[in-house]
Amino acid sequence: MSVIKLKEIEANFKELEKLREHYVGGVPIVALRIDGRNFSKYCRKLKKPFDAKISSAMDAASVNLLKELTALAVYTQSDEITVFLNGFDLMFSGRVNKLLSVSASIAAVSVERHMQSHLLPSFDSRIALVGTVQDMDDYLVWRRLDSRKNAVNSAAHALAGPKILLNKSMNERFEILAGSEFEKIDEGDFNGRLVQKFTVLNEVGVLRNKIEVVPATQENTACLIDRVTEFFENFKFLKD
Repeated sequence: MSVIKLKEIEANFKELEKLREHYVGGVPIVALRIDGRNFSKYCRKLKKPFDAKISSAMDAASVNLLKELTALAVYTQSDEITVFLNGFDLMFSGRVNKLLSVSASIAAVSVERHMQSHLLPSFDSRIALVGTVQDMDDYLVWRRLDSRKNAVNSAAHALAGPKILLNKSMNERFEILAGSEFEKIDEGDFNGRLVQKFTVLNEVGVLRNKIEVVPATQENTACLIDRVTEFFENFKFLKD
């Protein structure tokens, strides 16, 4: 086959790849939600309903995603992670395929590196939000409520089993926890966790970055939204 023919084939396939490319951005917030695939099998041998090791692994993956994707913040609960990105300054020029594939691979490698289970975790990734800071706030309210539902369901299942819980409402399931060790669920398991980065002065007066993992309580979420709002006010000022 001639060199000219090979170049024609290469050009044709590169053009086909471009036709399938989608881009995102041009708004304050772009969020990626990364979900564990078939995670019940991966976590089969872990302590029920809450295992500190897998929670720590998800936190570690969230920290790595914050760093690698230069994210504004990350939220994690159960087997999911949401990465909030600055939609005006995205990696890969906002190429959706790149953002999704890279974020899913970072999550999988990070979790298994922490767990050392010798199993193969996998994640899928999707665009969960393209919008404003207010949309980010609304999204976090939604995911926090989902986290609470997951936590109550998990604890109730561990205590009572699926047969007793059949046709039980969420309030009834919550009542089952009364008087048990799960009557007060850990805030991080109940609300999920926020991973955020601060710039602070160290003991010798040098600015450095500090990453913090905190429960996604209403108060902590409100503080995060205030910081993100301030970030975009400063970002707009610098752009102008």
